Amino acid sequence: MSRISTEPVRHAINGPTMGTRWQATFHAPRGHDVRPIRAAMQDAVAEVDAQMSTWRPESDLMRLNRTAPGVWVDLPARLMVVLAAALEVGRASGGAFDISVGDAVTAWGFGPDAADPVAIRSALQAAHGPAHEVLELDMAGGRSRRLAPRCFDLSGIAKGYGVDRLAEVAQAFGLPDALVAIDGELRALGTQPGGVPRSVAIERPDPGIRPPLRCSR
Repeated sequence: MSRISTEPVRHAINGPTMGTRWQATFHAPRGHDVRPIRAAMQDAVAEVDAQMSTWRPESDLMRLNRTAPGVWVDLPARLMVVLAAALEVGRASGGAFDISVGDAVTAWGFGPDAADPVAIRSALQAAHGPAHEVLELDMAGGRSRRLAPRCFDLSGIAKGYGVDRLAEVAQAFGLPDALVAIDGELRALGTQPGGVPRSVAIERPDPGIRPPLRCSR
């Protein structure tokens, strides 16, 4: 068999998710069918989006946000894991990372709606106490409940979890060496062929040579 037919070549696949695109690059034999890999990765990030998006009214997170305080809500296992991780980071950071600022995020216009000055004031006045004081998790029972009328936003962690899911899919398909990303969230697995370390950089980092971007309405 010729070296050309056995030497791995670079494959790059991508797809839409969370208002942007996911990407994966890896090396596999020439002619390798990447369609099942792409489909599995698309399903993985679609599941994350369906559970954790604040842009989708039907998402599991938004279902929790709509439920009255004190009422337990059954949630998918992956969402429970991310909520638990978010609360842990919140505690470790002294509240610097706080997923209970959903109302403020929306009021400032970073969600699906335009900024609302009145809502901004209301959100800031209501935002007392970190997320771990207003959200209770029952990990064994797969359920959660709000302890106060606060809305939760996982934008600071959901994309990173989506990248972890892409990496899990790559490994499940026997790809120990891959680079996966959603926007600026990246995860590198293994190395390039020959054991060469991966390099991730801005394409044109020098401000003096960056091409200007002009937009017109």
